[in-house]
Amino acid sequence: MTLAPTSRPLSPPTRNPPQAVARLESFLIRSRLVLVDVLKAWHAERASFDLEEALVRHSRVLPWERWAEACAGQPGWPPLYPADPGHPLPEAAFSGVGRRLQRELHGILLWEEPVWCIGILNPFRLEELESFAAGSFPGKQRAFFLLAPGDYGALAVRIEQETAGFPDWQEEEREAWARRLGLDPALYPSLGALLEEILFGREPHPVVPAGAVAQASPIPGCDNALLWRRSQTHAWVLTPEVCSSSLTDRLIETLRAKIHPVACGPKHFAQLQAKVEKGKESSGILSGDPLHVRSWPATELLNLNRSGIVLFDAILSSALDMGASDISLEPKENHVRVRFRVDGDYYEQAPLTRSQYAAMLDRMKLYGNMAADAKGIFQDGSGTHLHRGIRYDQRYSIVVAKGMAEVTAVRLLSSRIPNLADLRLAPVEFQTLLWFLKQGEGLFVSTGPTGSGKTTTLYAMLRAVSTARRKIMSIEDPVEKHFPDAVQIEVREQAGITFASALRGVVRQDPDVLMVGEVRDRESAQIAIDAALTGHQVFTSTHANDAVGVVERMVQSFGIDRLVIGYALRLSIAQRLVSKLCPFCKRTRPAEPEEIAPFPDVAIPEPVVAEAPGCPACRGTGMAGRMPVMELLPVDGEILAMFEAGAAPNEIRRHNEARGFKSLAAQAAELFMTGMIAKEEAMLLLSSRSFSNTR
Repeated sequence: MTLAPTSRPLSPPTRNPPQAVARLESFLIRSRLVLVDVLKAWHAERASFDLEEALVRHSRVLPWERWAEACAGQPGWPPLYPADPGHPLPEAAFSGVGRRLQRELHGILLWEEPVWCIGILNPFRLEELESFAAGSFPGKQRAFFLLAPGDYGALAVRIEQETAGFPDWQEEEREAWARRLGLDPALYPSLGALLEEILFGREPHPVVPAGAVAQASPIPGCDNALLWRRSQTHAWVLTPEVCSSSLTDRLIETLRAKIHPVACGPKHFAQLQAKVEKGKESSGILSGDPLHVRSWPATELLNLNRSGIVLFDAILSSALDMGASDISLEPKENHVRVRFRVDGDYYEQAPLTRSQYAAMLDRMKLYGNMAADAKGIFQDGSGTHLHRGIRYDQRYSIVVAKGMAEVTAVRLLSSRIPNLADLRLAPVEFQTLLWFLKQGEGLFVSTGPTGSGKTTTLYAMLRAVSTARRKIMSIEDPVEKHFPDAVQIEVREQAGITFASALRGVVRQDPDVLMVGEVRDRESAQIAIDAALTGHQVFTSTHANDAVGVVERMVQSFGIDRLVIGYALRLSIAQRLVSKLCPFCKRTRPAEPEEIAPFPDVAIPEPVVAEAPGCPACRGTGMAGRMPVMELLPVDGEILAMFEAGAAPNEIRRHNEARGFKSLAAQAAELFMTGMIAKEEAMLLLSSRSFSNTR
């Protein structure tokens, strides 16, 4: 374990310092991890060779076992930490500092409470990381662990996918754990103090949080230890009793390997033991095909209720392990089709039998607060699911297709409320959103197709304006995230609660900030605009083609006067989510003229095209998360004057682009010609309206 000295003078980190990379390269060759000719091939891949990224991209030629054999126990190095792909990451890993740590120094923040724990790829950059951590994470102790390239790559992609969530350490039983460690509980008043003792005490050991272990194996004759990973001569063992020398001796005799004890809380350890005893894997995902589940638990005819619960949990857990946003269950003639949406695309899973689906559907209806005994009707519901110590919310939709088949869709939502930094916006977009928030009043409208991130943006904006001095109320259909700082009202048309009726009631509650999930009719649009005109800050969404189209939608569909809209509206945005190419396996080459011909002319002096065949880090998909793209229309004095003068929509669009707010089509061209996204993604961003192409 290595601690960063707080007194070390800070120096700005540099990208791949030659000395650290050369020493890493020398170590790899000396340890026979990378053949010399392979390294030469990697150097030839690009002009500015990045050894650390190459290690991740080609981690298949660096098996974890060989990496562990070479790195474990190196003098002066941090201990090797076998992080599974589903290891939970704290919110700080997704912050600007956390992303900078990962981008510039190839380090990933594994914990933030009660200490800073950082996983690193290149041990020869430890001094840089210590300096960075001392300046960026002051006030708490800092520990460093080594990550193998494949483990690092999987966690880096999870950061790109924004798969956040970290369990609560306080769920562990402090006194019971201290006694099992042979320590006096009275000397450790908090769980944080106990964790610090394990990490930095006389015999320091790594600690694994709940939900970080995908699977473990039993060890014959050792009921208080589980085998996590092993190489030829080393074994990483999970146990609540890391300080027990007798246990270590017994493990050495049993496993015939050097033992690396990893501390595991008693409650977490009991959960892992229960999984091992049942012979269940925490996920049905195949290691060689991580986006496909091979089979589902069988149905027990004598206990359909239990079978439905087990099957439902297996499907939800597998989808969440993949980072899926949606589950689709579609009955066919002889089976039920199962698909998960990951990064915008659906991936086929093992099918269900009709009997499995019937048993699971009854449980799903109960969990989703729907009528379990009602068949052949459309139903909507919502529920929650705890996975790896993190709460996820679900939205259920059941529709009836041909032959009275009940088709089910499940939307999976993290309960975490995002902040503006989590949106990873370009500087102009970020500053424009801040500009609106500082107005303190007026109407904000987001538009885009289903799944474009409108709700995420609205919640991030709400979080940014939330203070104890402001009253926030929202009207949603349904409520997608629990936001404790707001009064949230759910639309229920059967009970007479519509957007319009709820809006009429809410404005009499004197809110400072009002969020309307979606403007759907003239009445709700008029009330929202009136609220914005009377000093309220109003957030909402609607369906339109682009940012200027929001105004036309209000005029043409809802009959609102164009000038009234101009006075109420402060900012409209059109947004999309696009899948980014995996940074570890993408290849770039100069673009051919015919490839960029469909796109508008943009200022890219040397256009390139990128392709990503897939690698272990991106699970063979070639994609690494999604990013938002926004078209902005801030309504200032210039735009308002154009409304007053009766300017046509295309005139407003041209003026808006002339002052620096790029259209979706222009942004699609830039992202494609700089190798950020694939051509297929870029084509989806192209606007349906014509644009000038002077290429």
